[in-house]
Amino acid sequence: MSLRPVLLALALALGVTHAQSVTFYTAGPGGLANALAEAFTAATGTPVEVYQATSGDVLARLEAERANPRADVVVLASWGEGIDLESRGWVAPYRSPEAAALRPGWTRGGLAAQGGAALAVVVNTLEVSEDERPTSWFDLLGPAWRDAVTMPDPTLSGSAAEFVGGFTQVYGALAWQLFEDMARNGLAVPGPNNAALNPVLAGERRATIAAVDYISYGSVARGEALAILYPSEGTVVALRPVFVQAGAPNPIGGEAFVDFMLSEAGQALVANVFLIPSREGVAARRPVPGDFVALSLDDDAIAATIGETVQRFYRDIVEGIVQGR
Repeated sequence: MSLRPVLLALALALGVTHAQSVTFYTAGPGGLANALAEAFTAATGTPVEVYQATSGDVLARLEAERANPRADVVVLASWGEGIDLESRGWVAPYRSPEAAALRPGWTRGGLAAQGGAALAVVVNTLEVSEDERPTSWFDLLGPAWRDAVTMPDPTLSGSAAEFVGGFTQVYGALAWQLFEDMARNGLAVPGPNNAALNPVLAGERRATIAAVDYISYGSVARGEALAILYPSEGTVVALRPVFVQAGAPNPIGGEAFVDFMLSEAGQALVANVFLIPSREGVAARRPVPGDFVALSLDDDAIAATIGETVQRFYRDIVEGIVQGR
């Protein structure tokens, strides 16, 4: 169904257009960012300038520009990163009227979830038969998985950092032992999300863990031989916080863009790239919490400790074992 009538109605609801452009910084996916920008411009006449990069790059750019903010709207790949920025006064206290329609717990203060993704196990189905597919995180420790598994680097991937923070919060020493055992079994930590997935796509590795599942669903839709698995112990759902930056050059335009992103039209675009739509009632193209076990987490505790947790993972697992093999 065409979005044109929806966009026209949205433009009328917004009431005015804003000639000044909106600057949008986002931690992927680039296709979604451009689709949202184009649809918003079609609805309102307001141009949107998009900067798309990894979470680490977006955060570094925000930090460098803090004395003179340039971004109006920001989307990150980690809810904990959003909470941290809000605690530092970087998030404007704008709450969109569309936030009332979001899933419970998917909004707080000036933050709202643009969408969500689960951190899954992804296997190459040409290399892993159906009866070999792991149903538990701990299934990946056997000899069949030696030198066969990758994981995104949590220092470069906000969602991988969210996974490490959430999984260790729930499973504690057992989680750290799992990471250590996997590293000793040949786990590779090659870089951000795509760097971890590409060896699996190529058949060089059999599986990746803490994979942002929407990326893999997109690959499956393009004909890649992948299966997305959710272990029985449960996994982390990484919410992608969107907010108007405090001190934004165009806060009115930024607020209108956030409203659009959380509207039915905006959320249909979110769902189209296989993210979990934040807005209840918008159909998803993939499993949602309830179809798999989503871990119940203390978001504030994760936000307070995520830096230390990621440093420990890099020091003890990556440097201590992976790079020392």
